[in-house]
Amino acid sequence: MPRNPKGQNSMRTQRTPELTEARKEHIQRKIAAFEYMIHLLKTEYKKDITQYCTLRLMKILFFTVGHSCDEENPGLTTLFNRFEAWPYGPVEVDLYRAIKRGNGEEDSQPAPEDFPPLDSPYIVYRTHVKEVASGQFAESGDMQRALRALHRENPELLDLSTSLHSLIELSHRWDCWIEAYRPDAAYGQCPIDGVDIQFSNKCYR
Repeated sequence: MPRNPKGQNSMRTQRTPELTEARKEHIQRKIAAFEYMIHLLKTEYKKDITQYCTLRLMKILFFTVGHSCDEENPGLTTLFNRFEAWPYGPVEVDLYRAIKRGNGEEDSQPAPEDFPPLDSPYIVYRTHVKEVASGQFAESGDMQRALRALHRENPELLDLSTSLHSLIELSHRWDCWIEAYRPDAAYGQCPIDGVDIQFSNKCYR
């Protein structure tokens, strides 16, 4: 597979964009699409989403976004455009901040250590989960198609029987994470651009 023409991104710093009205609207679209993914897990795939922690949902989101794009098509990377390489794999930081705010935590810049260690309970994502999701937004069809394609590729990725550790290890095999991650980096210094995901090797098993 051709490499990302932009080359490695590990030395770039991703500045937090100014929270303009347009950016606020973009973040709301992210939340809506993420809610819809959770709704599909619950209704179409009959998953008990109350047992899905934040980190597991982030892994499923990353694999879904990865499956939505290829070298010719950016897919959902234009919507979910702020992934960063964290110790437990790629994290969409706008969504993570929204989850923290919704859980009543301080609206601070997230950091990798905010996720608890693997052997302790994870934060259950509960903030934006809705019993009914209308799916009436621009990216709903793209999300549904990408999640269905991911399910066809490997249905175990959506299942609780797959350990969280396995999902993390799988995300660590993607070039876009390998090239961006630096263990000593501060927040914002390990961005994964959409084109990096497009041109990455893609591991689903």
